Amino acid sequence: MKFLRLLIIVACVVILTGCTDEATEMNDIQPTIAAATRDPAREAELHEILAAAVMEAVMPKATMSQRELRALEEYENNKSEFIRLNLTADKISSGRAVYSCSEDLIMLRRNDRFGFINIYGEFIIPFDYTGAYTFSEGLIAVLASGGGNYKWGYIDKTGEVVIPMFYGYAGMFDGDYAIVYQEDKTGVIDKSGSITVPMGEYFDISRANHENLFIASDEAGFGVIDGHNNIIVPFEYNYIGSFNRGFAVFSRLDSVKRGIMNTRGEVIIPDIYEDFSWEAFGDADVAFASNDTRKYAIININGELVTDFIFDIGGMFSEGLARVEIRGENFRVTQHYVDETGDIIISGYQPTYNVFRNGTLIVTNANYGYGIIDRAGRIVLPLIYNIIYYLGDGLISAQRYENGTWEIYKIEEIG
Repeated sequence: MKFLRLLIIVACVVILTGCTDEATEMNDIQPTIAAATRDPAREAELHEILAAAVMEAVMPKATMSQRELRALEEYENNKSEFIRLNLTADKISSGRAVYSCSEDLIMLRRNDRFGFINIYGEFIIPFDYTGAYTFSEGLIAVLASGGGNYKWGYIDKTGEVVIPMFYGYAGMFDGDYAIVYQEDKTGVIDKSGSITVPMGEYFDISRANHENLFIASDEAGFGVIDGHNNIIVPFEYNYIGSFNRGFAVFSRLDSVKRGIMNTRGEVIIPDIYEDFSWEAFGDADVAFASNDTRKYAIININGELVTDFIFDIGGMFSEGLARVEIRGENFRVTQHYVDETGDIIISGYQPTYNVFRNGTLIVTNANYGYGIIDRAGRIVLPLIYNIIYYLGDGLISAQRYENGTWEIYKIEEIG
């Protein structure tokens, strides 16, 4: 059995019995660890008690029975494989204050400026920037507004400027290179700031989602280049999508039909389909393809159909599951998650993200309460939050209805 760990980082601990009034700097708080052995039978019992009050609706605690309150408190104190990192109110602005986490740094917004703290709440980079991405390859694109001039450049994890604020827009580093924009022209730079693909040589350049490759377009069509401007796939396509695990959706100049190619431009699945699901084959050897009836079927990487064309929408497979929609009588739409054989595994929730991450999925219900379920459809975090975001690096941020407090949870491993 796995152990549950609850790591409380701040003094203002939001628990179900209330919240302390005094906020203390996170740096002054020593972590406290509580552990308990998982008890599936007890968890199931708690789910049953809470079903009417919390799991299927957003109900104020004032209207809950004492039995429900006790069950909810026990559930919260023993939720599966989460570490809670509550941030003090003075560290967070209103709105979506916690933006992302990458390479152990959490991006926050305060007074429309962005800064960074580490996972222990220590300030690393001050709130100096009006825009920022997430860290990638040890660098992050940031927007500075000195003297009223808005320019993008790159800083490292200590806040030092590595590539000066020069560009009209700057993207994330993917491998050794990043896309930059200047005066409506697009180019590619390396980590030293040297231009490796000249500005304006192509109509547009986008990330190929494959290390050191980019999708580019010119007057001939779309093709693939590397970071040194070598042509990898000729410019003879009407469309090339992002590569996932080395596979991308494509269509030719003389056709709207779509197929799958690899990073060398070799055809893996012939271009005989109307469309493929977003990020096809991104996390599995199966994806969804649609025919001329606009219905989707599951297809494997060898081009073999796993199911008939029975789904109205098919999403990206992640961690063995994918979202589908099925239209029934009177055009009633139901959403489900199916496995790689097409069997329905989870039903009854409205996902806010289409893919699972670390064994979890953010969902909502008819009452618009947000929570988290696991791959078996079990509720891990009750549907009592105003909103929940994935931050990256296994972290999520959640805002409570009752007091607007933002909390950060670290996802360990949800089986």
